[in-house]
Amino acid sequence: SDVLRLAHQGADGVINFLRTDARGKVACSVLPFVPGTDLAREPWWIRTRQNSGLVISSPQFGPVSQRPVLILAQALHTPEGQFDGTISASISLERLAHSLERKRSELPGAIVVSNRRGIPILQTPKATFRALPDVGMGRTQLRETTAADGLKWKFATAPLFADHLFVVYAEPSRSVMRMQLAGMRMSFLLQFLALVATSIAIWVGSQRLILRWLNRLQLLAANFTRGKLDHERGDYTNAPAEIAQLAGQLHEMADAIQVGDSELRGALAVETALTREVHH
Repeated sequence: SDVLRLAHQGADGVINFLRTDARGKVACSVLPFVPGTDLAREPWWIRTRQNSGLVISSPQFGPVSQRPVLILAQALHTPEGQFDGTISASISLERLAHSLERKRSELPGAIVVSNRRGIPILQTPKATFRALPDVGMGRTQLRETTAADGLKWKFATAPLFADHLFVVYAEPSRSVMRMQLAGMRMSFLLQFLALVATSIAIWVGSQRLILRWLNRLQLLAANFTRGKLDHERGDYTNAPAEIAQLAGQLHEMADAIQVGDSELRGALAVETALTREVHH
C-alpha cells in the first residue's frame, strides 16, 4: 500500500491504485479497504484475468472508493507465467465530467468519451448519442451520426488511451457545412485580393517602368515629325535599356537628318548662285 501511495503522487484524475491477488482478494490499495474484500466476481476482474492486455471497465462505482469511476486493469503473472492477480487504477468520472463541462463552455460542439465500440461513457448535454460508428476511423476523416433527437452530427475522434478510450468532438452537420462554406468564401476572397494586388503591382510597375517612358518617346517622335529636330534630348539614364537605346537611335536619326538638310541647303545655295551667274 505504501508503494502504491508513492506511485499515486502526481497521478492527476486517478482516485485509487489497487492490487488483487490471484483469487481476487484486495491485497493493497492507496485508499483504505476492508481486509478480505473479494473482487473475483467483478466483470472487469474476470476479463482482466482472461486477457493479457489492458482492460477498461464500464462506468461503475469503485469497489473501494465507492465513487463513479472507470477501472483500468492489467493482469500480473509470475516469472513462470502463472496468473498472479491484477493491478488497477480508478479514473474519476466526476473529475472527467468536470473537465468536459469546462471545455464545453469553450467549444460550440459536443464532447463525448466513448469505448472502442463507440458506446458513450461520458457526454456533454448539448447532444445525446446512443452509439458512434467507427470511432477508430474518425482520426483520419470526419464521420456522421444521428443523435437521439434525430439531428445529423459530424464528428472526429482521437484516442484518449491507446485503442480503449476515445474522445469525440461533434458539431451539427449544418454548422460544419457553414464553416466549410465560410472557408471556401474566405479562400475565394483571398485569391481575389491576391489577383487585385498583383494587378495593381503590374499596373504601377508598367506605369513607372514603361508607360511614362513611352509617353516621352511619343512626344519626342511628334516633335521630330513637326520638324523640331533640335528638341532637347532629355535624360534617359533611368529608363529601361531598350527604351534608352531607342531614344538614342531617334536622336541619331534626327542628327543625320539635320546634317543632310544642312548639306542640301548649301548645295541649293551654290546652285542658285551659279544660275544667277548664267543669267548674268
